[in-house]
Amino acid sequence: MKRSLTVLLTVLVLFLFVGCSSGSSDTQSAIDSGGLEVSDEVSNKSADSSIVPKVDASFSLDKIIRTGRVELYTEDYLKTVDKINSYVNGIGGFVQSSNDIFGDSNNTSVGSSGYMTIRVPSAKFSSSMDEIKSYGRVVSSSTNSENITENYQDISSELNSLKVEESRLLNYLTKADKIADMLTIESELTRVRTEINAKTSILNNYDKQVGYSTININLTESKSATGNIESPFSDFGLKISSGFASSINFLMYMLAGLIVLFFRLLPFLVIIGVVSVIVWIVHKKTKK
Repeated sequence: MKRSLTVLLTVLVLFLFVGCSSGSSDTQSAIDSGGLEVSDEVSNKSADSSIVPKVDASFSLDKIIRTGRVELYTEDYLKTVDKINSYVNGIGGFVQSSNDIFGDSNNTSVGSSGYMTIRVPSAKFSSSMDEIKSYGRVVSSSTNSENITENYQDISSELNSLKVEESRLLNYLTKADKIADMLTIESELTRVRTEINAKTSILNNYDKQVGYSTININLTESKSATGNIESPFSDFGLKISSGFASSINFLMYMLAGLIVLFFRLLPFLVIIGVVSVIVWIVHKKTKK
């Protein structure tokens, strides 16, 4: 009897051990499975958090406004102006403004002069400065760069906010059923659209200044300053005759001025003469 009880207990213990082992195995499988899923989720979240947010392409590069100034002495003013125009048009730029002052052709030292403002693609700003400097003798030059990236982004963000506000106001306007509400919404909508237009105009102007750099050019025609030797005896006879004629004209002007002065003083001379005669007669009679 005891032996049968011992066998029964042994079988029961084995059964319980096998069941526990099976349960623990299933539980471990479930945990392993769940663990893999949790690990994947954590991995995905980690990957998502490391993704860099998309940035607008317009902000991918710095917004820099470049300006330059060049002052040149050139031997032939008109020829240099034509070279600048041809070069600027060839690189896709344009002449924004120009001013010409044509000098006296008889002046052999200083002739024509002028001022030009050109706009060139920003990528070719440095090469354009070098090219223009090669057209004459450089008196002075300077460059300036202004980074407006932060200001540009601020205005762009404000513009996007205003557009969202405009969309909401339009939505409210479609749902408004009272005239007073409609007038209030339309007034606010007008204000928002005015600000949108103003900020859009600012950004467009920035884009133009960033896309096309500005170069201011001062040109002076100075043949002697370019290194060419000119004889002072060229047109010597013409210079002598011109000087002699200038002297004769000066003497004639002086003579004409003296004659005019004489006739202006003539009344006073007559009076002085009469008074002098009277004084002389009185003095003579008194002496006798």
